Amino acid sequence: MGIETARDRDGLVRLIVAAAGYGKSAALEIACPADGLVAPATSLLDGDLPAVSFLGVDDVDRLDAHDQPRLAHRLGQVPPSVTLMLASRTPVAAAALAQLRGPVFRSGPADLALGEYRVARVLEEEYAIDDPEAASAVVEATDGWPALVHFAGDVLRRDPTADIVEHLARAGSGCAGWVDAHVAALLPPGTASLLGTLFRLGPAVPGVMTALVDAVPGPRANDPEAVLRELEETGLVVRRPGLDRSGPPTVVPVVGACLADRAAAVPGEVLERVARAYEEEGLWLSALRAWTTAGDERAVIALATEHGRLLARGGHPDEVAELLAAATDPSVLLVRAEALRLAGDTEAGRRILRPLLEQSRGTDLPPGLATCLAGCLYTEGDHRAALAALDRVPDVGAGSGIVRVEWLAARAQVLSMLGGRGAAADVAAQALREAVEDGTPGALAAAHLAASRVSTGTRKELHLDRALRHAVEAGDLATAAGVRVNQAHLLLAGARFLEAARVGRDAVRLCTLAGGSGRLPAAMHNLGEALMRIGDYGEAAWQYRRGVAVSSRLGAGRAGLGLLGIGEIHRELGRDEQARAAYGEAVDLATATGELQVLVPALAGLARLEAGHGDDRAMATATRAVELATPALLPFALLGLGWTAVSLEQWPVARDAVERAVRESRDQAAADLLAESLELAAAVETDPHRSRMLLNEALSIWSAGGATPACARVQVELGRLVGADATARATARDAANTLRRLGVPESRVLHGAGSSDRAIRVRVLGRFRVSVQGRVVPLQKWRSRQARTLLKVLVAHRGRPVSRERLCELLWPDDDPVRTPHRLSVLLSTVRTVLDPDKAWPAEQFVASDGRGLWLNLDTVSVDVEDYLTDADEAASLLQEGRAEAALLVLADLDRRHPGQALEDEADEAWAAPLREEVRIAQLRTLRRLATTLGRLGRAAQAQDTLVRLLAIEPFDEQVHRLLVRSLAGSGRHGEAERAFDRWREAMIMIGAPPPERGPRLTDV
Repeated sequence: MGIETARDRDGLVRLIVAAAGYGKSAALEIACPADGLVAPATSLLDGDLPAVSFLGVDDVDRLDAHDQPRLAHRLGQVPPSVTLMLASRTPVAAAALAQLRGPVFRSGPADLALGEYRVARVLEEEYAIDDPEAASAVVEATDGWPALVHFAGDVLRRDPTADIVEHLARAGSGCAGWVDAHVAALLPPGTASLLGTLFRLGPAVPGVMTALVDAVPGPRANDPEAVLRELEETGLVVRRPGLDRSGPPTVVPVVGACLADRAAAVPGEVLERVARAYEEEGLWLSALRAWTTAGDERAVIALATEHGRLLARGGHPDEVAELLAAATDPSVLLVRAEALRLAGDTEAGRRILRPLLEQSRGTDLPPGLATCLAGCLYTEGDHRAALAALDRVPDVGAGSGIVRVEWLAARAQVLSMLGGRGAAADVAAQALREAVEDGTPGALAAAHLAASRVSTGTRKELHLDRALRHAVEAGDLATAAGVRVNQAHLLLAGARFLEAARVGRDAVRLCTLAGGSGRLPAAMHNLGEALMRIGDYGEAAWQYRRGVAVSSRLGAGRAGLGLLGIGEIHRELGRDEQARAAYGEAVDLATATGELQVLVPALAGLARLEAGHGDDRAMATATRAVELATPALLPFALLGLGWTAVSLEQWPVARDAVERAVRESRDQAAADLLAESLELAAAVETDPHRSRMLLNEALSIWSAGGATPACARVQVELGRLVGADATARATARDAANTLRRLGVPESRVLHGAGSSDRAIRVRVLGRFRVSVQGRVVPLQKWRSRQARTLLKVLVAHRGRPVSRERLCELLWPDDDPVRTPHRLSVLLSTVRTVLDPDKAWPAEQFVASDGRGLWLNLDTVSVDVEDYLTDADEAASLLQEGRAEAALLVLADLDRRHPGQALEDEADEAWAAPLREEVRIAQLRTLRRLATTLGRLGRAAQAQDTLVRLLAIEPFDEQVHRLLVRSLAGSGRHGEAERAFDRWREAMIMIGAPPPERGPRLTDV
């Protein structure tokens, strides 16, 4: 819902106008804060207005023309500090709007309507409908009108194959009755008939509205523009996005169908005026529909002959083909065949072309016929037959206009797919020269799209940008859709994921409008990948599932691309068995069809899964991907091999793979693959400094593109590198929380050779715990409590040697000193075995010893209390350097990390007291610095909460009391400041210290 919450600014007035069922009342309730009120307009006409910070006024439409201005006048007297939000089913009278104070911000149906993914969630959560294509059908029928969406969901729950519009519009249906009572009943006389008539004809452009004046009389028939504005404002007609702007006003299909029985009979001469009005607007399909309804065959042939190319390529090609079904004229048949091809029915398209091909003499074909035939064959995947069809055109030289340019563009496309890059580049260059000479937008769009196929880098982007601009200018929806699919793919390769998501949505929208299914799965896959990269896994999975559904309609073997995406999401989220199933199915389908662009990445992903589970087949699977990979796919395969080798700790194989992956990704200018290659390079690097450089470079790529999960993954690994500073560790912990929030398990961060997680980790803040190689040591492994105590004593001495005599005295104070040295040796052996169960390291690796005694090697053992104290010192240094934001990050992390006292299970032991006190002092200093820093950065509420927690630990700290009282008073929380001052006085009296003197203002104490 696109309505902002309240409290955006003082004096704000929001007005929501939309028909019933758009969710206006829900928007008021969502915006209303705890100290606000939502009330019906009729209840506010008399009496005192409530004293609240937010006032929502519902059902303004229930007031008449006299009462609306009266209420508005009353509301105009409300103080500017009160936010006003009004909702109405019909436009509010101008006299009332003039009475409202300040600017009025309007919201309407477009802000309240549900998008496709929101509709998909509603259908799944409330109606148990998980068909990925159902949401598209519902939005097409309802334009996202919330109440109608729920009616549609109820229909599909009972009959998943139902025609939504037909079922909802049936006489006696709940939806038809609701539309009649809550929509039609509020319309001026004649408007319901107008809507039913427009539903049958097409968009409500001004010329059509004027033509319908006599056919649909009403009280304002002489002002069709005013009628149209009101219908738009309430959402009964909507402007669906077109090529580069909103399209013409169109009746919401369900509403139009419910009112179709009220449609007026339109005379033939009016239909002719309607058809011409559509032609003047360039709405060729609507014009064709009007001429066909009028029964004017000559006008149909003339329209199809003159504007056939744009008629077929302007959207809804299936309807174009149906409207031209009775045509026999050769030029019209060619238009119908092209429409069928674009609609995805290439077999029917070739069947229509057959008599035209038989009429052609010898082997020569006209360029338009050859291009249409080649398009059908290309769509079916028979690229060589497509080239053969194109080769049947005699080379008649330049100057034949757009038809020849499109023929050249088709040749360039087919040649590039067959690997003839040089020949394709020559043909594309020729197409561009002739398009420039022709000068028409359609020719230029086709030529630039062809040139983009044989270009790389900036030149490719430039050709795509120009192709899109010219396609929009020409009204060529099909070409624009193809350009957008290519642009989204290019943005993904450039690791520009936020931009790729925006362009990807446009590509899906344009492919849907253009009709057919050919490009739609690729568009959905691109959008799914972009969404997955930015961390929107829910919608990404839905887009992939839609791609599978659309592809399956084209043939059982076409769904591999979507299954690959689904496998990637499952693997990212740790759903390994589901990922394995999706990858496996994608591999099977791609093996059968020979789609290497699916097969190679699917094998690479499957190998990584197998390696993670110790599967012996992992290396063979990864190697197969490398052997099958084309140059463009080689980085995918090498990354799969490299990560598989890292999981299996086959470091020579991993290093060879990463060296090649970095080189190939860089040569192909594939920034996304380069970033992952840099991560892989860091994983195999043993030098932490070098790993840090590689990871930071990868982070810069991911961050620039908005790849939230990848950024978090890299930040976690940076924090785990040996030698990571306090800021890196704090950032890593925040990043780990981000991954958890996104649903990505921490196990998906594959630790490299330089990761400190390969060292021993000891926790003494709170409950004592030791982890070796990421696994907590169970109690029985210690054999005795004294072995754990020995390690705790060494931790408490913070890496300083402790003499054997002192250790024996601490561990066995009452035993015979002659016996205890041997017992200490046994304990030492036990501790070393626990920390190095496989005897992989020298005996002195973790617990060192010499004549001075024993000590813990803090270079190889990670101790949480050491990290805590070191980070506390670093936070203080950052503050001294004036780096408040960096210090705040570390201080907040220190606050979150401190779960309890140091060595709290040894509370009675004197040897633990010094460390415990050191940690307590560090915690108090940390909280004080945190509160002070928050206050300086303007985060008073957080600072006050921190000061309160600090006083709970140290209730007699006069400085903290003073800071809290001043902060509360300065924030205007005077009652709380008074109570805090009283607690301060009581605390000082309790310890015999001078109580504070209360001045005229608490901010001065």
